[in-house]
Amino acid sequence: ADLFVDYMKAGFQMPEGEMDPVVFPENGVDLDEILASVERKWIREALLASGGVKKRAADLLGISFRSFRYRLAKLDME
Repeated sequence: ADLFVDYMKAGFQMPEGEMDPVVFPENGVDLDEILASVERKWIREALLASGGVKKRAADLLGISFRSFRYRLAKLDME
């Protein structure tokens, strides 16, 4: 199941205890890339939900517009 869709259905509430078990590959993981990937997905979905209105997308994500612009630049999503 897509966790983002589950979160959307739950009204952006993070469900407790519903994370898949973590299995580490032998060489470990790149946590920064994992987090960036999740952040990109939420930002893309917020932009879709807001009709591309960045201020509204920031509001949906619970962050300031300034923070939203920073994250867009950091993730090369401008």
